[in-house]
Order: sequence, then C-alpha cells, then structure tokens
Amino acid sequence: MRLYSVFADPSADSAMALERAVFIRHGFSWPAFFLFPLWSLYHRLWGPLLLWLAVSAAASGLAAAISAPWYWGFLASLAIAVIFAFEAAGLRRAKLHRRYAEIGQVWGDSLTDCETRFFTRYLAEPDPAPPAASEAPGAAA
Repeated sequence: MRLYSVFADPSADSAMALERAVFIRHGFSWPAFFLFPLWSLYHRLWGPLLLWLAVSAAASGLAAAISAPWYWGFLASLAIAVIFAFEAAGLRRAKLHRRYAEIGQVWGDSLTDCETRFFTRYLAEPDPAPPAASEAPGAAA
C-alpha cells in the first residue's frame, strides 16, 4: 500500500481545484535516486538542485584533497543520492505548500486506486452548511 498526499489550489473554484489536484507519493523516489538533477529540473526544485550540486562538489573536493581512494567518492555519491531520494517527496510537498493546500491523504495500491478512493470519498462528503445567522461574525447576540 502506498500513501499519497493530495494538494489543491485554494484560490480556484472547487471543480477546477479538484481537476488540477496533485497527488504526491510518500517514500523513496527511484527517479530521484538515479537522476536527481533531471528529476529536480522536471519538478522545478531549484533550491534542492543547487544544494545537491554544492554537497556533491564538496564531497568530491574533500575526497580529492585528502587523496582518498576512488571508492570513497563513489560511496559519498551513493550516500548523497540515497538521502535526496528519501527526501524527494518531502521537497515536493514543501514546494506545493507555498501555493496549494493539502486537502487530504489516501492509501492505495496504485496512483489510479488512490485517485479513485480519494475522489469517491471527497465528492460523497456533503458541503458544510453555512453558519446560522446567530453564529455569523458580527451578528448581534
């Protein structure tokens, strides 16, 4: 089972927000592990890309400065890739929190299953009733 966070644009009307909802899977990201620079460019994550470049350059420079064996550089690169792959979903969620609101989370076997479960549940919930006149802000008690 996979866990997905669901984000929608709060400034859009309800139907448009649901049409453009973004599902982000929690957990390890294989594309980010193997191709982090391309993955971060695709998702427009400029800050994490610059951080990855700086950390990779520092690790390579340190290995060269201490005349480390070749496999130390490989192990450092592997460790950096694993860390960024585990944090990939969190980086995407942090970016989306700037413009979007998290409207839910859903478990499922696949993305399609999660979308079906989420929209079935979300559309079945009744809209909250507007507050009564006595509960409205500024109403006289």
